Amino acid sequence: MHLGFTFWLHALGTIGAAMLLVAYWLVSKNRIEGDSRLYQLLNVVGSVVLAVYAALLQAWSSMALNIVWTFIGLAMLRAIAIKKKASSA
Repeated sequence: MHLGFTFWLHALGTIGAAMLLVAYWLVSKNRIEGDSRLYQLLNVVGSVVLAVYAALLQAWSSMALNIVWTFIGLAMLRAIAIKKKASSA
């Protein structure tokens, strides 16, 4: 059985969505903190994947949302790195 482009496209979207949902579930269950590196990495990677997925589907508003989500996560990762560097100095 040949798995075509459509299958892989939707698999990509499912993976991105799953990453965001796992991040949210972990925070909601107090397994990780909202300002943790893991939480922010899951959000950044998941939102990048979903932005690509949305772009391929030409779902521009969804793509824009996920790009903004990515930049928020990147800003948080930067803040975490700065805080960690300051506390170790």
